Amino acid sequence: MNDLPSSYAQALFSLCKDKATRKAYAEVLKSLRDLFKQEKDVMVFLSSPDFSEEEKMSVLQKTLQNQDKLTHLLPFMRTVISHHRISSFSSIVDAYVSLVNEELGILEGYVYSSSKLTPAQLDALQKGFYKKLGKEVVLKNILDPTLLGGVRVALNGKVYDSSVKGRLEELHHHLNQGGNSL
Repeated sequence: MNDLPSSYAQALFSLCKDKATRKAYAEVLKSLRDLFKQEKDVMVFLSSPDFSEEEKMSVLQKTLQNQDKLTHLLPFMRTVISHHRISSFSSIVDAYVSLVNEELGILEGYVYSSSKLTPAQLDALQKGFYKKLGKEVVLKNILDPTLLGGVRVALNGKVYDSSVKGRLEELHHHLNQGGNSL
């Protein structure tokens, strides 16, 4: 862990003394990251030299007012802002979540599908991968209109493809190799 986002993530991780606290921070940080992605003006404000650190922290305090049990959150955000690292916030959160997931034995990944999966379908996929890998799996559904049907799962550096498109590509490759049996 030599890069800047990993250094910030490691610092926060070391401040949190137990798994439950680390997981709580991960959830809040992910929510904040998502908010910053949705509300581009917030990132512009937090990055702007036209506003003081105190003005920025005041807005963050109001945003995070229900998170008073996470005592390191505001000081951590102040450090990120005062060192002008808010543009790296998403990468910092990714690095932190990765540390927490590693500690908790959780694998995060993506399931690509042509239409939105129901919670029951997503749950069934996660349980299936739990049985296969022996670790808790959390999948985020991403819509991919190029898929004809089925799903493609990207997890732990591997792609599990049970999509119609993937199976057709596999069949095409097999036929091009001169295979006559499947």
